[in-house]
Amino acid sequence: MRSQARISPISVRLVLALCLLPVFAQADSQDPLPWLQRMMDAFRENTYQGTFVYAHGDHFRTLRVLHENGTGQEREKLTEMEGGMREVLRVGDMVTCRLPEEGSGKSSYCPHTGPFSRALFQDVDRLSGSYRVAVTGQERVAGRDAVAISIEPQDAYRYSYQLWLDRESAMLLRCLLKNADGEVLERFQFTELTIGGTIPDEAFELGAGETSHHHLGDPDALMAVQDDGRWQVGWMPDGFSPVMKMPAHAARSGARLFTDGLALVSVFVERTEGPTAGETARMGATVAVSRVIAQAGDRWLVTVVGEVPERTAQKMAESVVLAAR
Repeated sequence: MRSQARISPISVRLVLALCLLPVFAQADSQDPLPWLQRMMDAFRENTYQGTFVYAHGDHFRTLRVLHENGTGQEREKLTEMEGGMREVLRVGDMVTCRLPEEGSGKSSYCPHTGPFSRALFQDVDRLSGSYRVAVTGQERVAGRDAVAISIEPQDAYRYSYQLWLDRESAMLLRCLLKNADGEVLERFQFTELTIGGTIPDEAFELGAGETSHHHLGDPDALMAVQDDGRWQVGWMPDGFSPVMKMPAHAARSGARLFTDGLALVSVFVERTEGPTAGETARMGATVAVSRVIAQAGDRWLVTVVGEVPERTAQKMAESVVLAAR
């Protein structure tokens, strides 16, 4: 079955963003969508540093983050506080991963960074069609006053989210992702956070160790998805639509990406000589479901990966239809 490394889980769901817009005149607004838009802008533009915990499935990580945008180009450094002290440095769209273990060699592995990826709330205006979004109160998180926001699905095909945003800056301080039974599948939370100030250049330097480099791809480098009509997804939840442009390497792979403005689901279809039975795997909120389709002597492996309930991924995989040959 396809390794989940092919898809960055919430690297296909929550955002590399961190910054502060001018505070809204109505800071106590009960309309949640402006808060979410401010959060997006805050993640992208703020200077900040802090420590956060990220848990998904049986995996728990503590990471240190530095971020600034004072020169017009984002710099961001993430350091795992255990397990070898891996580091990830992003300057603009170029990412460098440091792997300090001796003899580890080059690797595409980078620490999963929870909300620090590019997919969270790509279009907040779309959420109201698939989710009920509301401001639910105020709490203290990481020593800061926070506004609590709930995002509840309007059907059984998505997860729910609870967010706590810094009252002053709208920075995301805490996020819980839950299934229909209320079980927490993923958890992100700052334990301490400083917003503003300056961060010295030397703080962004990487330590010694093997490195690998990755280009995220800016919007101008995105490539239109080439749909040759070989296969179609016959069913997806209401509100999901295809992403028409993706980074070139993904667009050329034959993958298709779908989103409802929050959740992201990738679908792969490729020839296979492997097993005839499908498989299901899960890590935290991310599920991967595969099935095999036989046609004219060929076997095709359909793989659906995303942060959606298993039944959603299963129905999408079962709905894939190959074009007649």
